Amino acid sequence: MKHKVFSIASGKGGVGKTVVSSNIAYLTAEHLNRPTLLIDANITSSHLNIFFKQPYNVTLNQFLKGEHSPATIPKFSDNLWVLPSKFFLQPDDFQNIVKLNQVVEDLRPYFDFIFIDSAPGFGREALASIMSCDKLIIVTTPNTTSIFDVIRLRSILYELEFKNYELVVNMYRKKRHELSKKEIEHATGMKVAALLPYDEKVEKSVNMGVITAMEFPKSKFVLKLKSYTKALLGFENKKEEEKSILQ
Repeated sequence: MKHKVFSIASGKGGVGKTVVSSNIAYLTAEHLNRPTLLIDANITSSHLNIFFKQPYNVTLNQFLKGEHSPATIPKFSDNLWVLPSKFFLQPDDFQNIVKLNQVVEDLRPYFDFIFIDSAPGFGREALASIMSCDKLIIVTTPNTTSIFDVIRLRSILYELEFKNYELVVNMYRKKRHELSKKEIEHATGMKVAALLPYDEKVEKSVNMGVITAMEFPKSKFVLKLKSYTKALLGFENKKEEEKSILQ
C-alpha cells in the first residue's frame, strides 16, 4: 500500500469527478473491505452528499477549524466514513481550506485509504486537495475542451513539482467524433490509466441520488471501475483481494 491518500480532480465541472470518487471509495470500502474515508473538499459547490445523505452536524468545515475528532466522522456503511462539506459556504471556509493537508495528516492513522473529492478547476480548493494527497487522479472526458483543461492542469502540476498523477477518461462512447485514447495520450503527454464507458445507469443513479455501485453493481461502468480500483490500490496480484473486489 504505497499510496494511501488519493485526490480526484478535474479541470472543469461536468466530467463525472464526484461520481468517480464516490464509487471508488464505496468499492474500496465494501468490496475490498478496507476502512475508507471519503472527504468532500469542494466547499464552494459540494455535491457529494447528494449520494450519501450524511448529517451536516459534522463537516469538513468544522475539522478545518479544529472543532471535531476522527471519532465523530459520520459512518455510511461497515467500512466507509464520509466527511461532507456544509451545504452553504461560511465566510471563513474559503480561507480555512488551506488547512486541508493538516486535517488529512491527522486522519491518516485511522483509515486504510482516504479519498478526497476535489473542487473542479485550478483554484485554492483544488490546489489544497492536490497538496494533501499521495496520488492525484485526473478525471476528464474525450472531448477537446476537457482535454485542454487537462493540459492546463498538468502545467500547474509541473510548476508545483507534483509528479504522481494519472489520467482517467470518463463517459467514453467510442464515437468517431470523440478523441481516441491515442489522441488523448498524444495531446496530454499522459498515459490513460482507465477508459470508463458511458453508461445510462450512471445517469439514472445520479438523478436518483444514489451510488451507482450500490444500485447497479453489474453495470458496465461499475465493472470497469472495479478493475481500475484494484489496479490503483495495488491489489491486482493479491488473490485474496482479487476475490473480494470481483464479488
